Amino acid sequence: MLEIGSTKAGQGGKVKKGRVGSETFDSKAEYAFWLYMNKIVGTPVRRNHEIKLTYIDENGKKRKWIVDFEGPQGLYEVKGRESATDRCKRDQHPSVHWYDWEKMRPIIKEVYKRFPNWVSDYLEIP
Repeated sequence: MLEIGSTKAGQGGKVKKGRVGSETFDSKAEYAFWLYMNKIVGTPVRRNHEIKLTYIDENGKKRKWIVDFEGPQGLYEVKGRESATDRCKRDQHPSVHWYDWEKMRPIIKEVYKRFPNWVSDYLEIP
């Protein structure tokens, strides 16, 4: 089972990008979020590859980032560890739905319950 908050799932470990079908994800947590929203909740979300948001980083530099997902209720970002840069993004874009480990724990539990072999669908990209 994917252990949220452990060294195996982002707390010091390396997060591995992967592919499911023709779609790419930055982490298994992102794929779990996609499954949960699309297949369990029934709210269609899609990976965002185009919408860029501007923010000022912790050093005062203007930057852009591509938010993870978009759907009918807006934009969504899935994070394991939250860095100072992530806090800047979150604080400057309060309308983005932010899913940290605390919000992801019950989602991943439900995904495992409904799709016990979901992790085997995730093909890591070397």
